[in-house]
Amino acid sequence: KITITSAGYVTSPGYPSGYPVNQQCSWLIQAPDPQQKILINFNPHFDLE
Repeated sequence: KITITSAGYVTSPGYPSGYPVNQQCSWLIQAPDPQQKILINFNPHFDLE
C-alpha cells in the first residue's frame, strides 16, 4: 500500500534561471517519522548538465 501525502520538486537554486559555474547542490530528504519510507521518482524530464 502506497499513500502519497505530499509531493514536490527538487531543483537547483534560482531555477529556472542559470546557476554559477561549478555549482554543487545537495538535498537532505527526510520523512517526518523514521518508520516512513520515501519514494523518489525520476521521471522522463530528469536532466543533468
